[in-house]
Amino acid sequence: LLYLIDQESSITRRVKELKGFKKIFVASGETKHVNIHLDADAFKIWDCEMKYVVEKGNVDILVARNADDYVKKTLKII
Repeated sequence: LLYLIDQESSITRRVKELKGFKKIFVASGETKHVNIHLDADAFKIWDCEMKYVVEKGNVDILVARNADDYVKKTLKII
C-alpha cells in the first residue's frame, strides 16, 4: 500500500490518499522487493481555480503493510 498525505494543500483533501498497491505473498522469513511507480498525476489536484496542478509543498509518502503499519518519508515539491 502506498499513501500520500499532502501537508500544505490549498484545498481540503483526504487525510490519507491511497495512490498505489500491489498484492504479494511473502513466506515466513522471506523478503521481497516491490516497486510502485508514482508519476506527476499521483500528486495533482483540482485547485480553487479548477486547474489540475501539482502544488508546491511537503507531501508525506507512506509505504505500508496495512493502514496503521507504515514507513513515512517526506517529499518536498518545489
